[in-house]
Amino acid sequence: MVRNALWRRVELVARDDLDGLVALEAAAAESAVHPPETPMTRDRWETALDGYYDEHDEVLTDADARGPQLFTFEAAVDGVRRATQTLHDPAGHHDWVVEAVVDLAASDEVGEAVVLVDAMRRLGG
Repeated sequence: MVRNALWRRVELVARDDLDGLVALEAAAAESAVHPPETPMTRDRWETALDGYYDEHDEVLTDADARGPQLFTFEAAVDGVRRATQTLHDPAGHHDWVVEAVVDLAASDEVGEAVVLVDAMRRLGG
């Protein structure tokens, strides 16, 4: 469920769909018990998308992009788990990630993964 939730964001990033990204975050935030300290606002998404597309022409969404080597899921700490999806760029640099928290209490309450992105960023930057 978590991989699918992050993958929906990757697909929206690949389409440069700012409205879709903002809508997903707003829907997840409504259910959150443990929201991220720095949620992804419209301005933060726009800045991140601009930064990515200044460096890369597209986000690949092929089988390699969705493979387990580009996804990490950490152990739970204080009611949340962290997940990271690395973006598959055409040059294979893998230098941009979408980072999220999974709110475990909210997920249990609503019966699905409550995933809130707290960053889309360039690694090392």
